[in-house]
Amino acid sequence: MKAKKGEWFSLKWEPKDYYNKESYMELKHCPVFICANKDSESISSDLENKYPEISLASIKRTTMFISLQNGVKVPTHYQVGMLMPGDDSKYDEWLKAYFDIDNEVSEQIKNKNLLQQKSIYLEHTARIIRHDMHSGINTYIPRGLSILLSKLPQKVIDDYNLSLSLRLLQEGLSHSQKVYKGVYEFTNLVKRKPEFKVELLDAAKVLRTHLSATSYKDKVVVKDLCELNINSTLFTIAIDNFIKNGIKYNKNVLPKIELFMNDNNEVVIKDNGAGMTQMEYDMQCMPYMREEVSDHKPQGLGINIANSILEEHGFKVSVEKLECGTEIRVKVK
Repeated sequence: MKAKKGEWFSLKWEPKDYYNKESYMELKHCPVFICANKDSESISSDLENKYPEISLASIKRTTMFISLQNGVKVPTHYQVGMLMPGDDSKYDEWLKAYFDIDNEVSEQIKNKNLLQQKSIYLEHTARIIRHDMHSGINTYIPRGLSILLSKLPQKVIDDYNLSLSLRLLQEGLSHSQKVYKGVYEFTNLVKRKPEFKVELLDAAKVLRTHLSATSYKDKVVVKDLCELNINSTLFTIAIDNFIKNGIKYNKNVLPKIELFMNDNNEVVIKDNGAGMTQMEYDMQCMPYMREEVSDHKPQGLGINIANSILEEHGFKVSVEKLECGTEIRVKVK
């Protein structure tokens, strides 16, 4: 499409390769409208050369725009608070009759605003969890249980067979505190300026301690690893998600998971399960690109969450499908 300097265009893009993560990264950052800064014989070619991993599905000349206070001209249907396509049928008819506007772009803006609102809800939920649940889980219940145990005579415990009940209360409280700690660390990532504390820890010791309280500890072998600057709670959640997938999607009578260091300064999680390729892993890292029905491949958010946590630490994950199982390598140095 020819373009004259100063003309506005609305754009619609699509990935060239739906299995290429780079295509989705470009799709995320490409413009949805532009103003031609010079005369061009083919403005579409100029754009596609700039974004090689995605293709321009449509480009439409937009003839309705206004000038902002700073002098910048923008199409009116991009202005927050103004009537947009889809808000009023009569307005839509008027636009369709007199102006060449890509309504789908306006829909993208609505979706962005909706996402921002949901993020506000999520941040509010995080604050409730952090402040209101903290006192109950970490103060009132532990203090009440401690007082009960100190004042309950052993004879009463024996006479009424209360030992098991008290032990379940203690273990249940310990489990709740552990879950709360994980949720607390996740809420740090929900903040507008994500932050979490890290410290230099023995990764193998951290993982062994975590696994010792699980029902599948006998299926996992943790060899010597190295000291890493990690948030122990989030790091164990990430690695544990890989471990649980290796056990769940595994048809062997004896599922086996091994964790070890290789010569490339990578923490390796190796299983003997169904196996997963790098492409399949990348697809699982996109929370809304997962397979809907599968009895042998992950379907939840576990891999997406694990990958995000490790990326927050500055680590990089690569995957190789083995003859029997999967080898997940986490580059830590």
